[in-house]
Amino acid sequence: MKTIDLKTYAPRAGRVVEWTASPATVAAAARAAQDPAPPSLNQDAHVKSYLAARRLGRPMSTWLATRFEIPGEPDLAALDRALHAWILRHETLRSGFRLVGDEVARYTLAAPDVALVRGELGDYAGAEEIRDLLERRFEEHTDPRVWPAFHFLAVLREDGATLYFGCDHVHVDGYSMLFIAAEIRELYTAAVEERPDGLPQVGSHIEYSRIEREFADGVDSGDPRIVRWREFVRSCDAGAPSFPLELGVPAGRMPRQRALLTELVDARTAAALDGACRAAGGSIYSGLLAAMSVAAYELGGHKVYRAAVPLHTRSSAEWIESLGWYVGPAPIEIPTHCAEDFRDLVGMARRAVGTVRSFPAVPFSRMVQLLGEDFRSNSLEPFSLVSYMDMRVARGAEHWEDWKAAVLGRTYWGDQVYLWINRGHDGVHVIGRHPDTELATANVTRFVDHVRDVLTTVAEQGNRALVRSERDGALVAAGAVH
Repeated sequence: MKTIDLKTYAPRAGRVVEWTASPATVAAAARAAQDPAPPSLNQDAHVKSYLAARRLGRPMSTWLATRFEIPGEPDLAALDRALHAWILRHETLRSGFRLVGDEVARYTLAAPDVALVRGELGDYAGAEEIRDLLERRFEEHTDPRVWPAFHFLAVLREDGATLYFGCDHVHVDGYSMLFIAAEIRELYTAAVEERPDGLPQVGSHIEYSRIEREFADGVDSGDPRIVRWREFVRSCDAGAPSFPLELGVPAGRMPRQRALLTELVDARTAAALDGACRAAGGSIYSGLLAAMSVAAYELGGHKVYRAAVPLHTRSSAEWIESLGWYVGPAPIEIPTHCAEDFRDLVGMARRAVGTVRSFPAVPFSRMVQLLGEDFRSNSLEPFSLVSYMDMRVARGAEHWEDWKAAVLGRTYWGDQVYLWINRGHDGVHVIGRHPDTELATANVTRFVDHVRDVLTTVAEQGNRALVRSERDGALVAAGAVH
């Protein structure tokens, strides 16, 4: 599924409608009692970070959005029923959060209390008008402290409709966005045809949150995962890893960010790369980490590549297609200087990932709590992040091009680099955000280009030697721009 920067998106014109909670539903949310099920630790930390950023006047980009098309003349009554059914399908969408003192508490609406009202916004003739409307509506309706923290909007035309859904991160992760189009389209078709939908039942993220909290509360500072995190952050000077090249951001500053959207390799190259990585005993994921370790070594002189990588925590079948936040970070360390070539690094990366598969089960905020003074960060974004996701396994992935399904994103403020690397049927793409400084733009571009060159060489030749300098690995200084 492609990602589109909302700033450059050109939606088609049409008649615009939106769905909001009915007055009775808003009233029910206001009087809802505190849910005994607490927010997950990710949700708790997210709401607090959101509030801290707002207080600093530096709003974080906390909503995720998707768009897809529905063919034929829209049946709005059927779409009403489909959206309502989809909210009831995922219990997290019926829950909200409020502060009780200094703590974040959950409340959850009963299913009979949930109702949507469709409203007409009129005809919009220009792409810029619709783009501005989307940005404004998502910003207004995705506050994690307010229910609902999501919003539906559609642009209707005679030959079909484009449906948009925006939701605060508190209820969704990146993988959640992948199956929304298939689910809502199936619910819509079932409503039109007046038949039961063909979707499997899914588990509740609220129940997952309760289980996660119970587990996390039982983890202490002697847990091997906490011990390993402590060793890791000490090697990063009492923090988590930053981007391996300089970004030109003074300490303590939160600059505006810039989006990065680029193809890493096409589908044919990805298939060849996959084969080369498997021949080396790994996968394309370990190959990507290997390529990043090469870039960090050859461009920045980092003999050891360290990264925080998000891994999913959908450990039970009931949560595979459950909407929610099922992700936690794990510490990756690759001793690049010990390798001779790419194949060596693939093996190192595979072993590094294998040793930390259980680490995301301990939420990051709990890890930070247990590390105490060993972990220090002056940023609202405690680390740079490198994510990989194979999107081809998601429900409906083979139809995304026909559905014109895409993720919509935008950037706000931040001092770190986030890189999301996604594999689809059309190849491997990088979606990123980084500080909007001249040095960051140059170095992030250099880094991604170098990774691409490494992967392309491996796809063509099956391997690539690690390039060492004449001065025993004393390579190009971090931040140098060529």
